This record gives sequence, structure tokens and C-alpha cells, in this order.
Amino acid sequence: MTTNKRHIHYINPDIQNRLIISFVIFELLLISITVFILYTDMSQIIEDNMFRSHIKEPLNIEFFSIRLLQAVAILLVINLIAASFIVWRWRSYINNITRPLETIIDSINQLDFSIDAETEKNHETLVLAESWLNTEKERFTKIRQLIAEMDINNPSHMIEKLNISQQFIKEK
Repeated sequence: MTTNKRHIHYINPDIQNRLIISFVIFELLLISITVFILYTDMSQIIEDNMFRSHIKEPLNIEFFSIRLLQAVAILLVINLIAASFIVWRWRSYINNITRPLETIIDSINQLDFSIDAETEKNHETLVLAESWLNTEKERFTKIRQLIAEMDINNPSHMIEKLNISQQFIKEK
């Protein structure tokens, strides 16, 4: 695999759709609760000052401004926490796919077919990689058997086995 994983884009539309829908629902719920809290605060300020037209006491607008700033700060903190959780969850999902995939690809590149690619996740990419590993394992096992069957004393037999081995190598 490449050493710079930032430039590899893993796209799973099903997961991305679920993430977007859940994010929109989460934001709507969060904003609705905040607007409701601010509405009740503003209603209380209006109730407190309804019949005070000529009193020179300061209004509770300062309280409302502070409450508004608190609400915005809380919204930002909750959004940051939610975004951090989503990023962490997405990275763990990607890593659960790429770690076994890298193991399979590295073993095939090194012609090491001693590993069994029993993957825990049933992701399409891992299933295909496991299938590829099994196919390559079978192919190179056949080649190994042909080489073991070669008779050094019989050159025509060796050439025949080498030709068959080359056909297995060219298969992909």
C-alpha cells in the first residue's frame, strides 16, 4: 500500500448517507433545544418587564445576552465533541478494513502464503482480497508442485513442466 494514506479516498455511500442524515437530525435537535431554551428566557424577560414602562431599572437584556453567548458556546462545544467522535469512529472503521487488507497485500507481494486471511469484518473489499489471496495461494501451490515434480535427468520433462509453470504465472 502507499505510505501516504491521506491521499487515498475511501468512499462508502451507504455509511456516508447514514452519517449525513444522523448529523442533520442531530443538528436540528440541538438547535431546536437551544431555540426553545432561548425562547423561554426571552418570554421570562418580557413577562418581567411587561408592565414596567416608566421604571428606570435596567432590563434583563444583559442576562439574555449572556445566556445567548452561553448557548452559542455550548453549541460549539457539543458540535466539536460530536465531530471528534464521528471522525474517531470513521477512522476506526477505515483502519478495520485497511489493516487486514495491508496484511493480505504484503503477504502476496512477498509470496508468503502461510497466513490464513480469516477476516473478522464482512466488508466487500476484504472478502475480495481474501478470495484473491486464496487464488494466488492455489496458483503458487500448483507451481511449487510442478517444480517439485521436475526430473533433473529428463530435460524434455523439465521444459514441459516449466511451460506449464509459466502458464500458471501468466494467469491472473
